[in-house]
Amino acid sequence: MIIENKPTTKLYKDMKVKTELRPEARKIINKLVESGEISRSRASDYRRQIKYGSKNTILNVMSSLDNIEIGSSQGNGESQGNGESQPRPFPEGNTLPMEQGAQSPQVKNGDKQEQRIDGLEQKVDNIAEMISQGMLGAQQGNQQNQAIQSEEIRHWQFDRVKLLLETNKLALCVGEAGTGKTHMAEQLSKDLNCKQFHALSLTSGMSEAHLTGRMNVMGEFIDTEFLNIVENGGFLLLDEFDNGDPDVMNGLNSLLSNGFISVPLRKDNELALLHDDTYILCTANTWGGSNSSGGSGYVRKQIDLATLNRFTCSKAYVGFDSHINNYLMGLPRDESIKYPKPTKLTKADMLDILPSIKEMQRIFTQVRKYIMCENMQLRQLCSQRAFIQGSLLVRQGWTPTEVLRTYLLDWSDDELKRIGARRDKSREENGIISVKISMTKFWNGLNDGNGDDNE
Repeated sequence: MIIENKPTTKLYKDMKVKTELRPEARKIINKLVESGEISRSRASDYRRQIKYGSKNTILNVMSSLDNIEIGSSQGNGESQGNGESQPRPFPEGNTLPMEQGAQSPQVKNGDKQEQRIDGLEQKVDNIAEMISQGMLGAQQGNQQNQAIQSEEIRHWQFDRVKLLLETNKLALCVGEAGTGKTHMAEQLSKDLNCKQFHALSLTSGMSEAHLTGRMNVMGEFIDTEFLNIVENGGFLLLDEFDNGDPDVMNGLNSLLSNGFISVPLRKDNELALLHDDTYILCTANTWGGSNSSGGSGYVRKQIDLATLNRFTCSKAYVGFDSHINNYLMGLPRDESIKYPKPTKLTKADMLDILPSIKEMQRIFTQVRKYIMCENMQLRQLCSQRAFIQGSLLVRQGWTPTEVLRTYLLDWSDDELKRIGARRDKSREENGIISVKISMTKFWNGLNDGNGDDNE
């Protein structure tokens, strides 16, 4: 039988697109699916045209639906007789779906303005959805590009930073603006199954009240999302870490170092204890005001060594990623670019981990000798925290030399040279800046009092 109370084709033309035509079309499609007259995949095609199409496109769909009768098929999703017409495919190339089709001469002139308004609304909605899905700029007719755009692309340093967070619960990521540090933080929060995510920008406008709360005019304490995650678990992103107010940084130092932060206005509980399931990622453009690595051109505050020491073996350089750049431009992945991965211990080394940990201990003992030697003039720290964080990373499979390279990331070029290391910027255009070490010169540097940057 025919769908009851279905408007005539003429009435469709008089309907308002957003409030009448689209809902009516969806209702008819649902009835046809329930009766088995059309398949769910076919219905999905119709719904996409209704969602993204202009009024003319929707009218064409409705015309197709008018030819389908409930009870005319055998329940296999295909109509008989005149049958179900195929949905009109979306155009290929860069043309957006709602731009499909010119205005039909059958449409009344009085509807032109409504069509334009509706078309603009749909265009905005469609672009927003495509942006949210990371698909803007991809050609719909290119299946290869569609596959590229559909995957959740990650920065090449993602796995490294994730391991640092899993191991030490905190990490510092340094890199120029626009390299995807904030987006990576959101991805990390999901991968770590964090129940909450909160981002704070530690700019000059940030005060202690944004962290530890305030009192309202009634004398009631107003909590913050920051405190909520600190005490109950979740993911905290502290952006602009090298540009924070000194008072704010003092409070954060206590949290990062001792696992608690003072909440003086909260009378019933003046200490907020760091939850075991709280992860803290700090992002910055420089290594604390230094232009020697990953921060050239930025004017930032000098981070206190005690603060940097919290991340002694838990930091990473997050530079430009060409794969992400190609992804955003709708280009295929450039397989010629090979990004480095941390050097790992062998399976045999992992079975007997103690020799590797002792080797790491020996390395950091040598670093301490360098720092304590006045002739070296090294403005650095190598505290017990370096030994602890380093040993945890070795137990995760990193070699002692890989741990050392991570520790040295924020050292200046001159300081690296004095211990037989150098900063390699030969692949900086691909976002790769690493520390290379001549271990022979590293062990012999104290004997001649002069390091060398040649390996």
